[in-house]
Amino acid sequence: MKISTRIMSGAGNMFTVIDRREHALTNEQAARLTPLLCAPGEHAPDGTEGLILLDVGTGGLDFHMEFFNPDGSHGAMCGNGGRCALRFAAEVGIVDAREGERYRFDVLGQTYAAELRGTNVRLFLPPPIEVDFDRQLVVDGHALPCAYINVDSDHIVMDYAQVRSVFGASLRSFDLQNWGRKVRYHADLAPRGANLDVYELRPDGNIDLRTYERGVEAETGACGTGAVATALTAIETRGLSAPLNIIPPSGEMVSVDFTPTPESIEFCILEGPARIIAVRIVEFEPDAHFPDQ
Repeated sequence: MKISTRIMSGAGNMFTVIDRREHALTNEQAARLTPLLCAPGEHAPDGTEGLILLDVGTGGLDFHMEFFNPDGSHGAMCGNGGRCALRFAAEVGIVDAREGERYRFDVLGQTYAAELRGTNVRLFLPPPIEVDFDRQLVVDGHALPCAYINVDSDHIVMDYAQVRSVFGASLRSFDLQNWGRKVRYHADLAPRGANLDVYELRPDGNIDLRTYERGVEAETGACGTGAVATALTAIETRGLSAPLNIIPPSGEMVSVDFTPTPESIEFCILEGPARIIAVRIVEFEPDAHFPDQ
């Protein structure tokens, strides 16, 4: 059996994307196939950081999106994935590609909107579900100050300036894999766990950000919901003003803004590049993945 996929980059966040009109996979089948579809390949040597399924929308929506982590888990929003979803939908004709028009789609029963802006895509997310800017996690005996932000994906956000004495080294070189795993599986965050975002404010006002993502169980090239959670935290605790530019390890900047204000949010706005890199044909034996069929 062969499946045609697209490899996409959302600000360096890498995804495998499938047009469900071509391949009518159920969610159960997709979950089983995700580790294979996200595996390392020519255009994604480290593998992709999630699987996106798209099909036409219902109930007045332009399209429908499903997102799976590389381990096959399912049940959270992905900001950069949502931006890639609109670019893909426009490229394959699920929607007409009209610059600046707002398209509406749903993920897990929640409605989102997005716009094409040249090579960028602007994504409109609803207000955070839960916010706690004054939290601590005790990890290996260290009380680490942090914020907890749930933007349809759970995030623990830490200011590197506040944890440097514990994490050591520099933002770019400290062991995020080690600390991210400890935070992700922390008992205080059970049962869902959380992503870990660690940021540092640059002298020019931009923000460097590294993210350990659950489901990937590793650092990712970028994280859209992590950028939104980090921007909210930096505005609240650092007194910064929106919009903020966030620079992930990929080096592909995203911007985060809020309307009308961070104190009274109607939409969180995430904007950055989104593009199709390549077409990838994945071949597999169906009996190995669909034993019940």
